[in-house]
Amino acid sequence: MKENLKQAIKVAQSYILLLLEENITSEQLVKINNLFQNCPVEVAEIPKNQTILSRCTQAAGIAIKDKIIIDARQVRNTNLTLESEKDELVATIIHEYAHKIRSLNNNFGHNFEEGFANIFAELCINNAKLKNNTKQDSFSSLQTSYDYRKYESEVRALLYILKQHHLDKQMIMEYITGEDLKFKNICEQILGAEFASYFAMVSSRNNANSESLLISLISEYIKKHGLDIKSYWISKEGLENNLYVKGSTTLAKAVVAAGIDALAPEQQEYYKYFAYSATETAKEEQADTESYVANIRATIINKYSLNGKTQAEIYDTVLDLCSDYILYQNQDNKDAQAFIKEMENMFPKIEDFKQKFIMLRRLRKDKEILANIDLNNPTYEEIYYNINSLVDSLESNIIR
Repeated sequence: MKENLKQAIKVAQSYILLLLEENITSEQLVKINNLFQNCPVEVAEIPKNQTILSRCTQAAGIAIKDKIIIDARQVRNTNLTLESEKDELVATIIHEYAHKIRSLNNNFGHNFEEGFANIFAELCINNAKLKNNTKQDSFSSLQTSYDYRKYESEVRALLYILKQHHLDKQMIMEYITGEDLKFKNICEQILGAEFASYFAMVSSRNNANSESLLISLISEYIKKHGLDIKSYWISKEGLENNLYVKGSTTLAKAVVAAGIDALAPEQQEYYKYFAYSATETAKEEQADTESYVANIRATIINKYSLNGKTQAEIYDTVLDLCSDYILYQNQDNKDAQAFIKEMENMFPKIEDFKQKFIMLRRLRKDKEILANIDLNNPTYEEIYYNINSLVDSLESNIIR
C-alpha cells in the first residue's frame, strides 16, 4: 500500500510541475518544490463525517497544517496498472497539493477553492496525457464530490467566460498560487465591479446564494458581448484548449437567463442544448430540495415527538429541542440553516419558547412547565401555554 502511494505521489508531483513550469515564475516554482520536499503525504484511515441528517461523507484526502493525509481505503483499493484508478488516486493527491500550494500565499477559499482544486487536478492529469500523446478517449473527466458539485459548476462557468479572452488557464494558475488580487482584478475587468461581491461571498462559508449572483453576472456579460456556445458543445479539436471543460449547469442557466436573442445568429441553434440542460437541472434541483426538506421534517418529527413518552422523557425532549436549536443557530452550514428554517415552520414560536425556557431553567422553575400535561396527548402548544403562564406569574410577583 505504501509503495502504491509513493508511486502516485511521484506522478502527482511531476504532473503539477509539468503544468506549472510553463505558467508561473521561477520563484513560485522554488516554493512549490520546497513544499514537495517538506510536506509529507501520509496514508491513514480518514473518519467518515456524519452530518445533522445522519448522511455520511467520506473525504478521500485532507490537507492539514504540516502534512497531507490520503485515505487508506482509496490507496488500498487502487490498482495502478488500471489508468482510471491511477488517475483517481493521483487526482486526490493533486487536489490536496492544490490546497497546500494556495496556502503558501493565501487563506482557505472554502468550497470555491475545493471546486478549483478539482479542476486543477483534472487539468494537470490531462495536460500530462496531452504532452505524452495519449489517446483522447483516455483523457480524464474526474468524479466530483457531491458536496463540491455546485461550486465546481460555478468555477467551470466562470472559466468558460475567461476562456473567451484566452485567460482561463492563467486565472487557474493565479488562483491556485494564491494570487487573489490579480485573479479578482481580471475577473472584475471582464464581468464588472460586482464580481468583487461574488468573490467575497463564494470564498466564505456564507455562500448559499453565490450561484444566483454569478448567473446574473454572466448573463449580463452575454447580453453585452454574446458568447461562443457552439464551441462549448461541438469542439473536439484543439484538445489542448479543452483539458478541463466539462458540463456546467451554472453556465447553462446563465445562457438561458441571457436569452436566445443575446446570441449571434450562428450561435442560436445551440441554445436549445443549454435550455434543455437548464430545464432538467431545475427539475433535479426541485426534486432534491423536496426530498431534502422532507428528510429534515421527518428527522425533526422523529427526534422531538412527545408521543408515548413519560413526563421525564418529555422534559428531556424539550431540553433537546431548545439545545439543538441554539446549536444550529451558531452554525452556518447548509444543514443547520435548513434545520432552523423547518424548526421555525413546525414550531412558529420556537425562539420565544427557547428564551423563556432558558429563563425558567435558570430560575429552577423549568420542571414546572409539565404540570398537568396530558400524557396521552402531549403537545408543544400546551407546554408553551404553561411556559407563558409561569413567566407571567413570575413577572407579576416581581412587579408586586
